[in-house]
Amino acid sequence: MENNLGNWVKFISSQSLPVFNSTVQKVIKITTDEKSSCKNLADMIMRDASLTSRVIQVANATYYNRGNTKSNSIRRTVLLLGFKKIAEICFTLAILDSVTDKKTQKLIYKIISKSFQAATHAYALAELCHLKNSDKIYIATLLKHIGEIAFWSLTGKESLILYDLLSCEYKDTEQVQEKILGTTFKRISLGLANEWDLSNLLKQSLSAKIENTLELKCIKYGYEITEIKSNEYSELEPIATFIARDTKLAVKEIIKTIQHNAANKNNIYNEYVS
Repeated sequence: MENNLGNWVKFISSQSLPVFNSTVQKVIKITTDEKSSCKNLADMIMRDASLTSRVIQVANATYYNRGNTKSNSIRRTVLLLGFKKIAEICFTLAILDSVTDKKTQKLIYKIISKSFQAATHAYALAELCHLKNSDKIYIATLLKHIGEIAFWSLTGKESLILYDLLSCEYKDTEQVQEKILGTTFKRISLGLANEWDLSNLLKQSLSAKIENTLELKCIKYGYEITEIKSNEYSELEPIATFIARDTKLAVKEIIKTIQHNAANKNNIYNEYVS
């Protein structure tokens, strides 16, 4: 199993995936650096002309441009949206632009969309808990499924077989992953996090058997919240009660925050692939 994991990490790393090309790697590092400024982020994106124009195009879409304030410069776009949104736009564009198969592209977007939602919930919980590293929690949550995203970004016999076994409705079936790949997406994610020297918080979230810090609990609950299909108070109360025990926050305050984030959820797939 360890040999299979090593082979997959080596193979994926050797493909020079666009999701972790030089520009996107630097964008992610800047967004998690407390000393970075909006100017630093804008200047970095401007070095990639194609990425610059695509970021502006997506940022002007209704989902992001709630105030209907159009921007035609990357510096203004960064100022209007902030670090987190710019990071997720760059991350998504880099991945989707690398995938030509429409079926696989939609599957990847589904995983990314869930990651966005989880990251938003994790960030909100971190803010409620007054944690100082809420931006790092956001990025760690966003990248937690980098292994499966990277896998689906590649083409090959294994991905086609696995896709058919999991069917069009994606399911996190580790038994199937083990059978076809000899390892799991989670282990591949950790292997890539180590290989690409991503954040320690991300590595901890992938390797920890028990979430024993508030930061790790925020990431865990971020994803658990995305599994709840209803936004009704009664449906959210059980998980809010668990979160309250770990964070000492009020159940009503937690539910209100979750409902607010869920209300802003939207599918903007067409904006990214147009």
